[in-house]
Amino acid sequence: MAHIDGDGFVSRAEIRGTPLAAKATLDEVLKRFPIPHTVSIIEAEIAPHGLFPQLSREAEAIAREIFREPYVELASHAFSHPFVWRHLEGRTDLKQDVYGWNMPVPNYTPTVEREIAGSVDYINTRLAPPDKRVKVFLWSGDAIPGDRALALTEALGLENTNGGDTKVLPETNSLTHVWPIGRPRPTGLQVYAPVMNENVYTNLWQGPYYGYRDVIKTFELLNAPRRLKPMDIYYHFYSGSKYASLNALIEVYTWALKHPVTPMYISEYARRARGFYDARWTEEGPGQLRLHSAWPVRTLRMPVSEGWLTGPGVLGWQDKDGERYVHLAPETGALTRQRQQPAGPWLASANVIWDRVVSVRDNGRWQLDFDFHAGQPGELQVRAARECVLKGSGAPATYRAKTGMVTVPLGQQQGVGYRLECR
Repeated sequence: MAHIDGDGFVSRAEIRGTPLAAKATLDEVLKRFPIPHTVSIIEAEIAPHGLFPQLSREAEAIAREIFREPYVELASHAFSHPFVWRHLEGRTDLKQDVYGWNMPVPNYTPTVEREIAGSVDYINTRLAPPDKRVKVFLWSGDAIPGDRALALTEALGLENTNGGDTKVLPETNSLTHVWPIGRPRPTGLQVYAPVMNENVYTNLWQGPYYGYRDVIKTFELLNAPRRLKPMDIYYHFYSGSKYASLNALIEVYTWALKHPVTPMYISEYARRARGFYDARWTEEGPGQLRLHSAWPVRTLRMPVSEGWLTGPGVLGWQDKDGERYVHLAPETGALTRQRQQPAGPWLASANVIWDRVVSVRDNGRWQLDFDFHAGQPGELQVRAARECVLKGSGAPATYRAKTGMVTVPLGQQQGVGYRLECR
């Protein structure tokens, strides 16, 4: 994943031509790495009725250009960037941030409604292309929303992210530095950012400005000896203002995309985070379980020593560091635990997100009917098969096993009506 907080959008980049930092970020980073990005703006920073009206025409044009990119998901980072969210809901026991309660917009008293609903409406009506709307609210400041703020994001149908403080480095390599997935509250779930942003890797933007490259160490530590967090390249637009920070971003993206990843938007991750908290098991009979969740649960993790899960909704599995990651279809049905490895073929990995998938197994043959989208050209890997035939947008293509694996390139990032037949 990659997501950008709107701070520093109108800063001048210290590079040739001194473009706005947002324009430098678009040209030097986003267009170079066209994977799913969730991108936000602060209304008071770029709107004509905000703090920098003299820059608004240029800034809004850049925001529209960014939001038109097909790999960009729209988000809001509030109207005036509240620094202490619960203060907006009447809390008087909280300390004012060094920057104040919010950005100093003249003649404005912050409210939860104006910060969230108002900023979302501004983006939707003034900046968004016709086929897109804001999907995510990214908390600003202390990123500890009150219950009314969370309730409003729920009422608006928005996912929400930010907060938490996960920053693990070799000198702080402890589970005590790993925050949970989210913060359940009576009015909703706050989904924490998986990993902290470049602000904390650059000593609160005091330097060194290349400091965000150390997030690579964080990603490595959170992936082994057991996977604790996904990779999330999370930063602010002000990272586009300096050569050192831009180069750090390019280094991080380049490193991340050399690894097998399944790029997705923050909204898609947030829905899976909801599934983590919402999921529950029921026992259907001896050795049979059923998974229930109103939100996507596409992977289960279990110790290898616990055996396997089988059932119509089990697509396959991948073993890593003593743990088994079980791949599930959206409709899992009943699942059965067993000690013996099920017969193949089975899915080892896929870098796609299923929009629809139906799995049928019959006497050593496996048929998978599916629709998908992906942040990269799609690819499936199938084990325990001699060959697989892919039927999709073009003529059927046959792929044969090499070193125990059939690799099936889908050739594009979105598809409907695909069928994979393996034996």
